[in-house]
Amino acid sequence: MIERAYRKILEDVSKLKAMPSFSTGPFPAIAYNVTPVNGGIVRNDQLEVRIMGNDFDELAEIRDRIIEKLDMHESTPSLSVDGYVIRSNLAGGGWLFNTETQMWELYPIFTTIWRCK
Repeated sequence: MIERAYRKILEDVSKLKAMPSFSTGPFPAIAYNVTPVNGGIVRNDQLEVRIMGNDFDELAEIRDRIIEKLDMHESTPSLSVDGYVIRSNLAGGGWLFNTETQMWELYPIFTTIWRCK
């Protein structure tokens, strides 16, 4: 499952537990959503990462580490995780203050290209 590979990358970079869709803590926390864009031998996904917590500056530092890892340049080697070869680029994102949870949510969005080894 490619989702497991994404989770491992996010946990390795952030040192936080990453959960699909939403997290109930402890905070800061990371949640992610994967949307398949196309299939075939080489596949594309959209990976949305949500970094949630109370301290905006701390969340921005975590976001920046994730972007540094996943916003790959041409000369950056592909990531190899759990039998997948993955490349990605930053495609958008932003932040909001969630009034229901009273927390900040920063959400970089990446496009990924991947294949099985």
